Amino acid sequence: MKPISFWSVALLFFIATSLTSCNDSETVEEISNEISTSDYLKEGKEIALATKNVLGQNLMQAIQNGGIMNALEFCNVQAIPLTDSMSVVLNAKVKRVSDKPRNQMNSASKEELEIMDRYITMLKNKKTIQPEMKTFEDYMVGYYPIETNSMCLQCHGKVGKDVALQTDKMIKKYYPSDKATGYASNELRGLFVVEMQKKID
Repeated sequence: MKPISFWSVALLFFIATSLTSCNDSETVEEISNEISTSDYLKEGKEIALATKNVLGQNLMQAIQNGGIMNALEFCNVQAIPLTDSMSVVLNAKVKRVSDKPRNQMNSASKEELEIMDRYITMLKNKKTIQPEMKTFEDYMVGYYPIETNSMCLQCHGKVGKDVALQTDKMIKKYYPSDKATGYASNELRGLFVVEMQKKID
């Protein structure tokens, strides 16, 4: 058997290290092309805010056109279809959920309830709550808290104090299984849940 020459060994070493370098560079490139969790959180927040703004603007228009009773009718008929339409426009799945839903179609899942329970505890302890992002194989899901304010209380506050009796009567007409009264300001009303497909930069 002929001895292996120095140049043959050098050539084999060059080929081996070149292949390793190529694989390493591909790995680095693959990692660098992944969108960060903070980017998804930011994008999801923009989607949630855009949906909130559209719902809010339409709600205010309904109030201006016919008061709280008209607003209730708007919410009963248009709130979910409007949210669904924003999913199409924004290319993401958007929904509102609650542990105390007015419309039962907005009921939170077990996982969403766990997040809400944690947020509620934090608010009771005077802690600031922040959106969360969960990673799945092909998509990301952001959870964005919805807190009550004085305007919300006209339909979601304490009956007889914040919610007029006539308003409560209309709520029960539209939503026989309503659970969404009794709130005070700065309490957790629910979540915007935003599902986004994973992307490569």
